[in-house]
Amino acid sequence: LFKCFCLKVHSARLLDGRRVAIKIQYPGVAEGIDSDIDNLVTVLNIGGLFPKGLYLEKFVVVARRELKLECDYKREARAIMKFAELLANDNDFYVPKVVEELTTTRVLTVEYVEGIPVDKCVNEPQEVRDYIAAKFIELCLNEVFVWRFMQTDPNWSNFLFGRHPSNGEPRLILLDFGASRSYPKKFVDQYMHIIRAAYDHDREKVRLYVDCLE
Repeated sequence: LFKCFCLKVHSARLLDGRRVAIKIQYPGVAEGIDSDIDNLVTVLNIGGLFPKGLYLEKFVVVARRELKLECDYKREARAIMKFAELLANDNDFYVPKVVEELTTTRVLTVEYVEGIPVDKCVNEPQEVRDYIAAKFIELCLNEVFVWRFMQTDPNWSNFLFGRHPSNGEPRLILLDFGASRSYPKKFVDQYMHIIRAAYDHDREKVRLYVDCLE
């Protein structure tokens, strides 16, 4: 919901003929995050809507930090370029190019790329749906365990199914990198222990490794 109200995306064409997508942040959004979260927490507390056992203070701290980071479009541009570099030799994924000279802290301009939102692909042939699912898994595993750099808001609207303009082969187009972040090797190694313990159905080890997770 936050994203829906804090920005607007426009299609435009530059003087050199390139078609671009321009994401523009509404004035005052970044500055209003603290008060908005305070108001939200107050309402949820009054209504008793927070689940029991939720670490509310930690939740609020993380929410403030992450939302403020997402409001910095220069940071997002750097994340886009990093993902483009990581996937440069993989024809199954495409990251739209950043137009750096038209990008600021509050305005992000990228190459316009056409595709079908993956949640609209339910009626595509089975091989297309299998391809999308397999590539999602591949991307996620690489993000966490190989690159240790992840787009942490992987909702369906951030992915398009498209075709290579040169050969018509399928590809996934990745969008919206505002929630991207890196993870230290120690954290990823601890997380791997949790997954292994879960695979082994070892509840005690899962609890142990979760408690040690930093």
